Amino acid sequence: MKKILAVLLIFVSTATFAQEFKLSGDFRARYEYRDGFKAPVSSDHVPASFISQRARINMNYLNKEQNLRFGFSMQDVRTWGDESQLVDDNQLGVHEAWGEILFTDKFSLKIGRQELVYDDSRILGNVDWAMQGRSHDLALFKYEGDFKFHAGAAYNADGETLGREIYNTNYKAMQFAWFNKSFSDLNVSVLFLNNGIEYSEVEVDPTAADLGIAYSQTIGTRLTYSKDGFAANAAYYYQGGKDGANNELNAYYVAGEASYKVGKFKVLAGTEVMSGTDQDATDGVNRSFNPFYGTNHKFNGLMDYFYVGNHANNVGLGDYYVGTAYNSGAFTTGVRAHFFSAMANLVQEGEVLDSNLGTELDFTASYKFSDAITFQAGYSVMNASDEMLALKATPEASSTNHWGWAMVVIKPSLLHIKK
Repeated sequence: MKKILAVLLIFVSTATFAQEFKLSGDFRARYEYRDGFKAPVSSDHVPASFISQRARINMNYLNKEQNLRFGFSMQDVRTWGDESQLVDDNQLGVHEAWGEILFTDKFSLKIGRQELVYDDSRILGNVDWAMQGRSHDLALFKYEGDFKFHAGAAYNADGETLGREIYNTNYKAMQFAWFNKSFSDLNVSVLFLNNGIEYSEVEVDPTAADLGIAYSQTIGTRLTYSKDGFAANAAYYYQGGKDGANNELNAYYVAGEASYKVGKFKVLAGTEVMSGTDQDATDGVNRSFNPFYGTNHKFNGLMDYFYVGNHANNVGLGDYYVGTAYNSGAFTTGVRAHFFSAMANLVQEGEVLDSNLGTELDFTASYKFSDAITFQAGYSVMNASDEMLALKATPEASSTNHWGWAMVVIKPSLLHIKK
């Protein structure tokens, strides 16, 4: 508690020198009922129930006379009951800590731990659903004028070592570039990502001399269009180079969605296709697309069966979905149906199985109680096919799986000074 109060005191004292200073909070608590979340479970499985929470304090400081912007975000993430009532373990962490040098009104350089959120967050996102969220340690050059251009670079290590050591916490090195331009009702983005994963050329007792960095390249574009209630988007990405095991990589991603809004109702339909690798492949080429550092919970159904810490280097995915939503202002509700299929050969005991993986229904609701408080809830059901059970290595599991949740989000504006 003393550390928290000390940090808050520092935050408030810096406001005196700022042209603009913002201090805000982010608290959320979420109850979950898991009975087949992320993977099918047997009918005699005992469901899990728990409550998790996040408490975050965000500070943003701007002083154009000093040509700088500064940001800091501190958070506490916990599951209710994960520590004794009488033990005060320090669970505080730093989510963001960065400084930004303002060369001009359009050019800047942002350095430090920061979120990366681009386009629909498919390749680079902050994973805000997860209590801890995602942030990167990197340097980010930004130009924002008639168009936007960002270029970032990162190089990671476990500490201030005296020699090269094995690193596998995150990527070893990463560079990316993003271009964005709006043309009336059309918005165009282009993204390039060069992702380097450290690998060892020997499997047993590797040394620093055995280490290398395998680089993959992801390049593609995303287009969005909206006019008079109609909206559409389309995206394509290609991946080449090497995967994290230094195998040849040759993969692709294609997506498209269209929606139409009439009054308070909206209907939509879309598809996402990510290439995969045949389970009986023998050529050593990885054809499985990897969405890397995106907010993957947002895609392919809310039950996280695909690409949320799972399904990497697998048979790919075809996700075909339809949905509807109702928005009355404070109250929003919606339902979405997903139809999943494998994009590469799924093999069991030498036999190629059908590509159908099953269906998922996601129901969500949200009520904005005030500008700072929102209540949210949802329920999902996965009807897994026999092929899904084989893919997840759960042949004795039930085909019907459930997940429910309820959450309150509180985002107060604690202090805002603008001179």
